[in-house]
Amino acid sequence: MTLRNDIFEGQVDFLQPFEQTCLAYQETFSGNPFVFEYSIINHVKDDDCPATTAICGLEAGLSSTLLASFDAHLASGSRAIDAGPQLARRKSTSTES
Repeated sequence: MTLRNDIFEGQVDFLQPFEQTCLAYQETFSGNPFVFEYSIINHVKDDDCPATTAICGLEAGLSSTLLASFDAHLASGSRAIDAGPQLARRKSTSTES
């Protein structure tokens, strides 16, 4: 599973308040099924940073990361603005439906 252009903002683990939440968790696959690309990852267990294209350990610039008032809108000056890869957009033709 490819996770691209995402913001992962961890919090304190609900059941284990002495730990941060996991970025991704699986225990039944023979290998890791997750691929992270062009993501901003912050406050996760073990400071996990699984991709060279990720921005890790830095605030994403969300309006509020507090659980009681969480607001994922990007604040002015957020490092997430225009941080993803520039993907070429294919123009549709009049013959496509």
